[in-house]
Amino acid sequence: MLNSLLNDVKQQYRYGGMITRLIIINIAVFVLINILALLFTLFSGFSGPRGVESVMRFFSLEPGLWHQLTHPWVFITNMFLHIGLWHLLFNMLMLYWFGRIVENLLGSKHVLAIYLLSGLAGGLVYLIVGSFIPELHNTYAYGASAAVMGVVVAAATLTPDSFMHLLLIGPVRLKYIASALILLDLFSIGWMTNTGGHFAHIGGALFGYSYIQELRKGNDFSKLIDKLYDNSLILLEKFLNFLLSVFEDSAENSKTSHRVKGQHQRDLSEEEAYEEQLNTILEKIKEHGYDSLSREEKEFLFNASKKK
Repeated sequence: MLNSLLNDVKQQYRYGGMITRLIIINIAVFVLINILALLFTLFSGFSGPRGVESVMRFFSLEPGLWHQLTHPWVFITNMFLHIGLWHLLFNMLMLYWFGRIVENLLGSKHVLAIYLLSGLAGGLVYLIVGSFIPELHNTYAYGASAAVMGVVVAAATLTPDSFMHLLLIGPVRLKYIASALILLDLFSIGWMTNTGGHFAHIGGALFGYSYIQELRKGNDFSKLIDKLYDNSLILLEKFLNFLLSVFEDSAENSKTSHRVKGQHQRDLSEEEAYEEQLNTILEKIKEHGYDSLSREEKEFLFNASKKK
């Protein structure tokens, strides 16, 4: 069952669109982080998954320059990191609903560019705000929310009067949905709930709007991301091919070694049997004379004399 599931995921990742790939990556990271949390809990005697917090900080943004200088990967890794199921589920649903609109209108490369660049913009806003708000100094930020907000606002900017059918509400124009989400973030800042995160959401939303406006002016920010993405795939493919070749060479050497070893063992056993039979015949001649040998034994002794 596990192999079948993994094969299905591989097929979806290979042949699905960029939205599908981003969702798969986010879910895979979520599963991995929660497996680590489970292992920390089990091996700590059920005293809690405290050790996983160091893993989270290793891949998350923190206010202050030093952490980012020593952990430069966090600008990318933080936007694929979730712990809570509802946090992941909400972000992935929003990414799927609004991302499909962007993907259908602009193509996959723009989805990736908006996601990554909005996530970076949101992270930068969080770091800037964090340097001025003391309450954020001991916090760290992760999650795809800023990147997803960029995709949401980009879709609403592209086609503001398109409708989306919401559960229990009915058809609502995209511009109203995006505006409501931005207002919720602003109100949450006023109540000081996840302040840094909501500032990051606003940063992502502003970039999503700016991206579409600049694209209409002829400024395509996706070209750089698209080139980096292609180069990353090429490097990843080369690395995987290298690992595969090492594995195949190792397996082939192992097979050859087993064949040589097996052949050597067969040669030794045959030679030992030959020597034993020859010694038996010579002992028989010594005790009973040559005439006591059978025809087969005489033939064997004759062949042995020719071999020597």
